[in-house]
Amino acid sequence: MQHHRVILSSEDEESIYKALMKQVQTSILTTPAIRLVHATRQEGYRLYEQHHGVRVYTRKSASGGEETMSVSYSQNHLTFENLVYLLLAPSTEEHRIQQTLFHDDAFLDGCVLSTVLSPTDEDPFQWYGLKYTKMALSSYRFVDPRDLCYVEVQHPPSFLQPF
Repeated sequence: MQHHRVILSSEDEESIYKALMKQVQTSILTTPAIRLVHATRQEGYRLYEQHHGVRVYTRKSASGGEETMSVSYSQNHLTFENLVYLLLAPSTEEHRIQQTLFHDDAFLDGCVLSTVLSPTDEDPFQWYGLKYTKMALSSYRFVDPRDLCYVEVQHPPSFLQPF
């Protein structure tokens, strides 16, 4: 399947980046247990699925549309550096390999649609851009595969600043 490049305006790039980094900063400064209590008691998230140690919580979007917001929690026994390298997939080829490792046969297609920030020698962990993934929902045989388009940001904690 051929994918087209997506270009975000500078204003969109900056506002999305600031919003995501604020969420990252909040996550780093709180514990998973506190974030889970806040999500379930104050933001209306409910347990949707639990599989292989990952718990997925969902809620309807505050915009009142049909969008569903989701958040997931899991524990792993990796060092921070190993986890960051595992999650970093800045190219389409790496994204496809990573998603195949994570989702096996459920992953059907994917690509990097846009890259705003790339890894550098000074910051090998940074990445910010837009990705696409097509997934088969294996637990739902009568549901067509789903297309997911999402913004992803990855930065080391040393680069966090007030937003």
